Formats: sequence, structure tokens, C-alpha cells
Amino acid sequence: MKQCPHCHALVSDAACVCPACHAELDLTAALPRLTGSYCPSCGALVPEGADTCPKCGMWVGKREPMRVPTNIPLTDPLPGDRQVNAAPAPDETNQLPRIESAVPSEHDLRDPYLRERPIRMRTVIVAAIACLAIVGGAILLITHPWNPGADLGAATQPADTSKAGFPGAIDSLTGQDTKGPTGEVKSGDETSHDILQEAYENLGAYAKQLDDSVTALESRGFSGTSEERSEGFSNASTLGVEISNTINKIQEVDTTSGSYQDSKDELLKMANWLRNRSDAVTTAWKQAAQSENPQSVREQALSSIRGEAASWSTMFESAYANFSLPEPAAQANS
Repeated sequence: MKQCPHCHALVSDAACVCPACHAELDLTAALPRLTGSYCPSCGALVPEGADTCPKCGMWVGKREPMRVPTNIPLTDPLPGDRQVNAAPAPDETNQLPRIESAVPSEHDLRDPYLRERPIRMRTVIVAAIACLAIVGGAILLITHPWNPGADLGAATQPADTSKAGFPGAIDSLTGQDTKGPTGEVKSGDETSHDILQEAYENLGAYAKQLDDSVTALESRGFSGTSEERSEGFSNASTLGVEISNTINKIQEVDTTSGSYQDSKDELLKMANWLRNRSDAVTTAWKQAAQSENPQSVREQALSSIRGEAASWSTMFESAYANFSLPEPAAQANS
């Protein structure tokens, strides 16, 4: 697309006539001839008749050629000089008159290098002195030779070193292990025995608490107040968490020596039976606590406790009564 130079309408590149104003578009437009001249120094356009460049101020006007005047008065002849006007002899040559001073030629203002002059020696000397003063002052400020030890961090005042390095009376060095364990060091089997024995005793206590929880559920779990049912459900949930923690402690017992591997497995079996019974009791308490009519869910809640949960209780009591934890080898020898 191109633009018509007459009406400025957009036409196609192949169009020869503008469809809007019907002007010829294939004619060659003649560029107007600029009047004036150009500055030889900066290249700016100088209007016709101007003597100086409007941009850089350079003289661009025409000057008449300088002519040497012919009526310059000659100096007085010196003694021994012959008169110029006198007719010389045919065999003598005339001596040109001496001119006392010549008129200096003017600079051409159109010369582009007229303003470029060499740097004066005085400017060079002043710049060198200024550089030396600045650099020298900076060096003196950094090094301060009048006080070389101003930046030293070491102490310059004398100190009393008669007792240097004497720490005083000490009984032991810092970090020195001077005191060992006062008690006896337990072996791995003894540690495992203590943990398993504690777990065995805790399981017996948890079994008794479960029996008490079942008794409370049968007596007031479905006939008591809502606060009593909520309290019973909370206690049953807490008891289940404690049994789970005991199972984790039993699993963490180190039985690398193999002395208590069977005891560990037996305790884990009893703990899982107890946990299963605890889950059944907790579920029964939950049904009683969340029901609006606890009597309607009594038989359903107690059926799980009297059924499978009762078998878990029987197996736990039998295994718990027959369980015997052997003493560590070190204590047996003693």
C-alpha cells in the first residue's frame, strides 16, 4: 500500500491513478531546488545572502581578493645606496628597496582547522602539577607517614606479664572426663529384660482397666447421663493409645543376642489381643455416647464385647498367666 501525495488516500502499490482524486501516481515528482549554500565547517544549510553560518558561526561570505598596494612608501636610502629613480648604468644591476616591515596575512575564517591549536605549555604544566598534588595528597592521606602506627591493632602500652599464662589453681582441665558413671553399666540383655518386664506389668494393668471399663459400660453406659457416657468413651480411647505405645516399646527392644526374641514375640501377641479387645470396648462406648437413645443400641454394642472380644480376653488371660520372662545371663550366674 502507498499513499496518494495529493489527497493522502491509501491505494495499492500497482495503481497508477488515485481512485479518490483521480490524480496521476506514476509521474516523477521534481524535488525543489534548495537555495543557499552549505557551511564548509559543519555542513549546515546557510541561507542565501548570509555571511556567517547560523549553526557554528563560521564566516561563509565572499571576500574580495587581497591586493598588495602599489603606493607603499620606500624607506630612506642608506648611505652607499643608489637612487632607484636614477637611471642605472647599462652594466649595473638595480638593488631592490628594503621594506622595514611586512603586513601579516589574515587567517582564513573558513578554514575548518582554524580553532584547533596546540595545547599551550603553561596548560600542560598546570595540569601536571594538579595531578601530582592530587595523587600525592591521596598517598599521604592513606599512608600518613607522620603516624605509621595509627592503624595497628596491637597494644602499644606496656603491660605486666609477670604472671602471663598462669591460670591459677585448678583441679581439672575443662572438658576432661574425670568422673565416670557411678552406677553399674547394664548389658544389652539386662536392658532388654527391664523393658520387657515393664511392658509385661503394664499389660496386666491395662487388662484390669479394660475389665473395669466393660463393667462400667454394662452398669451405666446405657442408663447414665451423657457426661458419664462421654467420660467412659474418653477413658476407653486413652487406654487404647497407651496399649499402642506399649506395643511400640516392645517392638523397639534389641534382641540381637537372641536371648529374649521368644519373650518379645509372646508379649507382642498378648499386647495385640489386648489392643483388639480395647478397640471393641471403645467402639461400644462410642455407640452409647453418640446415640440419642442408648437403650436402643445396648444389645448391639454389648454383642461385640461378649462375642469375639471375650475370646481375646480369654486368650490374653491364659497367655499372661503362663508367661515367664527369663533372667539375664549375668544375673543367673551370680
